[in-house]
Amino acid sequence: MKKITLLLFTIAISSFTLNAQHTFSTVPGPVNVAEGSPVTLNINDMVNSASVPAGSYLSYTVTLDWAAGGGGPWSNEAEVRALTAAGATSLSPATSGAGSDGNPTTMTFEGIFSDFYDPTVDGTLDIVLFQTYSGSDANFSNIVVTIDAYTPPPPPATVATITIGTAQCGVTQTTTNAYDPGVSDVNWIEFVYDGTCDALTFDTFSSVLEDTEIGLYDSDGIFIDSNDDAPSGGLLSELSISSLAAGTYYIVVGSYDITFGPISFNATSDGTEVNDITVNVLADAPLSLDNVDAFDNFSYFPNPVKNELNLKAQSNIQNVSIYNMLGQEVVRTAPNSLQSEVSMSNLSNGAYFVKVTINDVTETIRIIKQ
Repeated sequence: MKKITLLLFTIAISSFTLNAQHTFSTVPGPVNVAEGSPVTLNINDMVNSASVPAGSYLSYTVTLDWAAGGGGPWSNEAEVRALTAAGATSLSPATSGAGSDGNPTTMTFEGIFSDFYDPTVDGTLDIVLFQTYSGSDANFSNIVVTIDAYTPPPPPATVATITIGTAQCGVTQTTTNAYDPGVSDVNWIEFVYDGTCDALTFDTFSSVLEDTEIGLYDSDGIFIDSNDDAPSGGLLSELSISSLAAGTYYIVVGSYDITFGPISFNATSDGTEVNDITVNVLADAPLSLDNVDAFDNFSYFPNPVKNELNLKAQSNIQNVSIYNMLGQEVVRTAPNSLQSEVSMSNLSNGAYFVKVTINDVTETIRIIKQ
């Protein structure tokens, strides 16, 4: 079993698909940076005073000359982060030039913005300099910031397409495909979504392949999120996303261990297992006004459940039906009461859909059996 790993930046800037660069004026310095007191440099302001051409910039490079100050610093203790309207990037150590010593050096830092940076929308761009060794300080000089515009790559070759619109809200869409890492590191599945449903769940339950990972990219090749081991345990995968805009996305699945690059559909696997992978996508049905009234103050617990699933409502619960991932009804009960305990003790571990009917309105909830 592997912990979830989200790779924020492991591929070289040279592998990005770029169509433009902009280099800002050099900050000559020296700028003294002490541990615990990072220094923020304003590179561009809200009115785009640096006159950066319009574009969707995604990556940045900072080069600078580093020299030791007091307290015995090393150059590999220097770090950089960028700030835009989208927020702060992760701290980036130097990608070249850093050493385990205090010798003067020229260093390069590379990173990816938290979201696309368009200076004509919000020109603000700050670079924050850090020195991390306790009690030390260093001098940063000849600081040059370059930003790179991003052109989306062509979509990956896909093995299937899943489409979800209003008619598919609340109905699981499934595709099963052969997987052979000797042929292709990962399988890509096109996901076309009209945005009319509620929360989405992507999983690999019922796969013959025993150990999977799953991830999601948008149509620009930008990584969204991933999951290795499902929250319910086991080696299959389950990714939940609370909301997703209408559009085309790409689901990526494969054998443990997948590295999810942040851009350009860069997902690779070191796995060796050959077998079928099943991908299920469920988009919850949106609540209508009737649903809201019928299910006001409705609650269910625990989730995950071991034995008894407890249901509570302000109106009588008419019917409860539990379905497995194959769509087979495995439990049915008609409590006709405000509270109900539904036994799941005889069911196998895994995910189930529970349809609850109150005042002739039916809602579907997702339950994990442990």
